[in-house]
Amino acid sequence: CAKCCTVFSITGIVFLVLIGILLEYQPLYVKGIVEPSKSAQSCYQGAVIYAGTLLLSLGYWSFDESRKRLARQAERNKPKNQKIKFGSKYGAVAN
Repeated sequence: CAKCCTVFSITGIVFLVLIGILLEYQPLYVKGIVEPSKSAQSCYQGAVIYAGTLLLSLGYWSFDESRKRLARQAERNKPKNQKIKFGSKYGAVAN
């Protein structure tokens, strides 16, 4: 999920910034815009929101990868074929 959100956030940022630039410098290419500068600012604000989502996605992606790495390390360090002997006077004993 974090990888998908990261890709969508990057795409949203690029798209909104490009539309904002278009509205600032060439507003005639977009029909129906009454106040191009206000619309451009709205695009930039949307890009900032996507940037926040990008940071959250990257943070979770990093957290998830470190969690997976720790789980792999724990699996590698786990003793293999260890037999447990029951019935000693102190409880179970690993051999």
